[in-house]
Amino acid sequence: LLSAAGAGHERVEDALLRAMAVSRQQRAGLLTLRATVSLGELWHRLGKAEQAQRLVIESRAHFAAGDRLRDVVEADAFVRRVRP
Repeated sequence: LLSAAGAGHERVEDALLRAMAVSRQQRAGLLTLRATVSLGELWHRLGKAEQAQRLVIESRAHFAAGDRLRDVVEADAFVRRVRP
């Protein structure tokens, strides 16, 4: 939303990092994964594909292989799509 509203990528990145931190504190794994994929998308657009892929892989590792939850499926698709 921030990106669509024309906020600079630094503001968007800061908001996503805060979202990740809060969701980790609350042990809300799917929200952490969702924020991580969003940050990964931003980093990918900024030319940081390797860091983006690594970040999402680390967050995705907290879920079982073959998990079909929407956020997990999207994380898997992101990792396949983003090639450093």
